[in-house]
Amino acid sequence: MKPIFVATPVAAIAAAMAVSMLGWRDTPDADCAPGFSPVDPVAYAREFRPDLNKGQIDELRRQYGDTACLNQKHPEPFTEVQQAMQARSPGVGLVEPGSVRAALEAKNAMLERKAIAGADGLWEEYGTGVLITSDPRYGTSGQGIPSSMGRVDSFAYDPENIRLFALIGTGGLWMSDTDSVETLGDFWVPIGDTMPTLVNGAVEWVAPKGDRPGRLVVVSGEHVMGGSTYMGLGAFWSDDLGVTWNQSTGVPDGAMGFEVAVDPTNTDEVYVATSMGLYKSLDAGSSFTNVNLPVSAECAGAVGYGACQFANFVTDVVVKEPGGITDEAGGEVLAAVGYRAGKAVFPDGTIHSPGNGLYRSDSGDPDTFVRLDVSGDGLTNIGFTTEERIGRTELGIATGPEQDHNVVYAIVGDAVLFNGGVQGIDVPDDGTGNTGVGLNSTSINGVYVSTDFGDSWMRLADDIEIAANPASGSGLSVVGAALFNGPGVQAWYNLWVAPDPTRADLLGGVPTRLTFGLEEVWQSRTTTGVGQDGLAQVGPNDYNVVGVYYAGESCQLLTTGVPACPTNSELITDTTTHPDQHDGMWIPTGDGGVCLFAGNDGGVFRQCVGAGEEINNNGWAQGHNEGFYTLLPYGLAVAKDGRVYFGLQDNGSGHIEGDTREMYQSLGGDGFFAAVDPDDSNYAYLTTQNGGLNVTLDGGLSLSSVSSGAADVMFANYFTMNETNAEHVMTGGSNIVETLQGRTTNNWTEVFTLGTSDTGGLRQMSTIHLRDEAAYVGFCGVCDILNRWDLGFENGIATNVGGDLPPNPGSSDGWHIATAAGLPNRYITAIEQDPEDVNTIYVTLGGYSGRDWVPPGSYLDTNDGLGTGNVFKSTDAGESFIDISGNLPDLQVNTVLLHDGQLLIGTDLGAFISSDTDGSEWGVLGGGSLPNVVVTQIVQDPGDPLRVFASTFGRHIWSYSFEEAGVTPTPTPAATGKGGMLGVWLLGPLGLLAALRRRARLAARENPGLVAGM
Repeated sequence: MKPIFVATPVAAIAAAMAVSMLGWRDTPDADCAPGFSPVDPVAYAREFRPDLNKGQIDELRRQYGDTACLNQKHPEPFTEVQQAMQARSPGVGLVEPGSVRAALEAKNAMLERKAIAGADGLWEEYGTGVLITSDPRYGTSGQGIPSSMGRVDSFAYDPENIRLFALIGTGGLWMSDTDSVETLGDFWVPIGDTMPTLVNGAVEWVAPKGDRPGRLVVVSGEHVMGGSTYMGLGAFWSDDLGVTWNQSTGVPDGAMGFEVAVDPTNTDEVYVATSMGLYKSLDAGSSFTNVNLPVSAECAGAVGYGACQFANFVTDVVVKEPGGITDEAGGEVLAAVGYRAGKAVFPDGTIHSPGNGLYRSDSGDPDTFVRLDVSGDGLTNIGFTTEERIGRTELGIATGPEQDHNVVYAIVGDAVLFNGGVQGIDVPDDGTGNTGVGLNSTSINGVYVSTDFGDSWMRLADDIEIAANPASGSGLSVVGAALFNGPGVQAWYNLWVAPDPTRADLLGGVPTRLTFGLEEVWQSRTTTGVGQDGLAQVGPNDYNVVGVYYAGESCQLLTTGVPACPTNSELITDTTTHPDQHDGMWIPTGDGGVCLFAGNDGGVFRQCVGAGEEINNNGWAQGHNEGFYTLLPYGLAVAKDGRVYFGLQDNGSGHIEGDTREMYQSLGGDGFFAAVDPDDSNYAYLTTQNGGLNVTLDGGLSLSSVSSGAADVMFANYFTMNETNAEHVMTGGSNIVETLQGRTTNNWTEVFTLGTSDTGGLRQMSTIHLRDEAAYVGFCGVCDILNRWDLGFENGIATNVGGDLPPNPGSSDGWHIATAAGLPNRYITAIEQDPEDVNTIYVTLGGYSGRDWVPPGSYLDTNDGLGTGNVFKSTDAGESFIDISGNLPDLQVNTVLLHDGQLLIGTDLGAFISSDTDGSEWGVLGGGSLPNVVVTQIVQDPGDPLRVFASTFGRHIWSYSFEEAGVTPTPTPAATGKGGMLGVWLLGPLGLLAALRRRARLAARENPGLVAGM
């Protein structure tokens, strides 16, 4: 039986899989094993390929039946990942250039003034240890991932002192400092908490030179290139391992940070690759200059938003290492421009990125780079991929002493596949990528090699070999590929390539072991003797997976009941890496061995092998995440006994125990929002993607899927539990639905339909507040303007308060759309009702439900109602609003809580508190004890009126006690560091003391001598 979307040469393996799954067909809900959910395979396939024809549907039904038990942990289709990124930070914020920098300065000024009453307490981390994902009591123990922490986007290494650095995209910079390479990653401490932003993209260690000590250089801004990716504030440097940080000059705000590279021939020369160009420093990162890559006549060196806003996405840069077997002088620079959608076009015909491709300079100086004309014909393995196919591109270079340092590798996302093109036909098309064929099961183009530092290229593997080859050992290559969810489906999001520096062929010095990261970790099948130069890599099966998507009981997205998964490369035991690989680094151990470090959505995974030994699926151990406190929750809920439920980006949903503070995962996949009965912590709601609601009555030991009837839901769909009645639960999409029997899984009623905007845009719920009989719903339509500029953005508020009938839960009585006069036209992130007055509400705003890199007011946006302010108050049930933002920094606000006559808000730069409910004065909540992290939600502790909890996207769950908060002023003295314009506030004493206190506490707990010499 041959799956219709899998390459013919491996049909036998696919047939074996199909036979092994016969017992899995037409599976009733009750028969799904823990960690698996019943799905319709056709509906699931349509998420990836909306244009399924009747023959394809019939074949899917023949092979997989009507219902399948699909692993809750699986790659998301492109549209879902986009929506998840958007929901993660519902507004975008950069309405005016420099607004975030100005907001940071305003926040620092607040610290110098007299504190607001209740603002002088300290935030404390609430959980402890790693996220336990393998407890057999819960339903996620069969996936082979024993523990997790937040997404690691970048590594850097200090070889002289054996220090490894890891960047969490929105969780700051961390360090592991040990006596041997083999123990790097055993424990981590934060060293970036006093930076002005924890949103960072890449880090590099700059070796000492002369009187200058070793230095860390960080470029800020996430590099995942999704919706609402958090943007940066330029670059920073530290000469004291993060005790003080200094602003680099010359790198623009509002960009993504993709890479930092150091010239090994002169470590004063440093490069940073950003979404607004490539920049060079001559003073070890203190200052930078745009090198003006010649992407086009109009867009060379362009910065900011406009017709060129996608044209200078520099996704990687490498500098040739000196020495090697050819004794290279080194110092040449190779950069990749790799905007994910390539030659897609704006509605006015302007090409998004006219210059995607490779650029090289002998010196790296401004205006010296030339674009390399190296594309092949797309039909053979000779040459780089064709120009219109070039999407996100990552580079890896040979650096070993026995290697040829002219060898460079590239792994390339496919812009045409990303835009919906034809898979597997790598020939020029019309250049737009808009072929009208629908989405694909992958967005990978291939892996390439150059042995002359970019002058010529050979293809090592194409999309068919990687994405449609069940013999590769990928956990996604059979069922995933058949359901349009194959290897490389997220190549625009997770992508890296790295040769092993310890292995080379004897004649040419070409690396013989090559690894790359997609959703899984891949490696060349031949690792000794045969160089990875494209001459021998001509077969259909040159690369296999050594960090498979699943281990344990999972196989090809499924639970098969067979003792071993037939498509795995070898017999896999219990553990594997977490999926979605963002960076990989080889570090030699000095005795002929080497360690491979993989950074992914679950943190850090390490595998060390001796000389002649091989990396394999069974060597990843338990993960290496101790010390991290870096999970990425969208929201939280608290019970009186101290149990806290949460939902996490790519790490499912779970809870923190109130007594031990241990953290457990109880539901796989993507988790989002949570709700719990404050008097019964066993009764809770957890969410999965596409509005999936799950209810537990036993504290997460078992969960039941809820059918709410919400239509046209968002990927990360909000819901809420009534503050005074835990049986009353409400959610929505284009309609609003509720139940008055929350412990059951049905009995939901539609009470209101949101309709469409004046331009025809579909309205969707963005947030809800529900107390007693009163409900307030924020909505938008359309919520994301990218490629829908003609419809435009619109917001609004629907409520059952102040209507023609009094509120009546379970009915449509009173429901209407409020006038909302005075409320700017931006995304409504949260609503809070005054419990003493049903007509008084507080509303917070962001930008759009979209991308920081496509902000309000960017190219082709015609919204004339953006307004100013981010916190608003209404005393007439939403009919009219006044701005109470006052002296609050101009930041998007994600959450609001009314606490004892004061407003608490969470922003992209921490938490703030007002002096009263009119916003007369605002201050920083907790001073510098909470880093400048994204706060997604603040909730009241129902068991303690003097304590609140916050979920932070990158630093997990924190608690704050008003009992310890006074009104003593907390002035901030000038920083001891020197550097750019932010020097006066880069070292907030409370933040520094909190970071050092945590560092010492965690280090001492594990190893009293671990941080000696820091």
